[in-house]
Amino acid sequence: MPKTPVTAAETDRDLRRVVKIEPTAIQEEFAQLPSDLNRWGYLLAEAGEIVDRAALDLKEWDAQERLRIRNTAEEKGMKTPSVDLIDSLVYANERYRKLREAIIQADRIREEVSATVEAVRAKKEMLISLGATMRQEVEAGRELVIRDRRG
Repeated sequence: MPKTPVTAAETDRDLRRVVKIEPTAIQEEFAQLPSDLNRWGYLLAEAGEIVDRAALDLKEWDAQERLRIRNTAEEKGMKTPSVDLIDSLVYANERYRKLREAIIQADRIREEVSATVEAVRAKKEMLISLGATMRQEVEAGRELVIRDRRG
């Protein structure tokens, strides 16, 4: 089975940390953002590679198994099995099932990591919006202080 770039526990823990915004630490949040995006982007690329490798393993095994089935029939003097029969023999094989499950699991992990990357990107937009709102509030507060002093 292909290696997993991150565990589910890592994903859950990091996702909570990554999407959490501490309004009193906007500068720190902005400073951490590129690192988070880089890390999760790397993990997304790694997860995609795992999916591709798992699919390649399945294709390779499938081709070899089909050839083995044909050669075995030929060696025994039997007529070449039909495509439907070969398909049935390949799909019923436990190895085929395990390879398909590896692809499904790897794809699920890739989707989870992709969702985390999107969450980091959304956090960036939220931080920009929150920063703008805070600047407006500070400006409004300054204007009130200036008016109070004048008036």
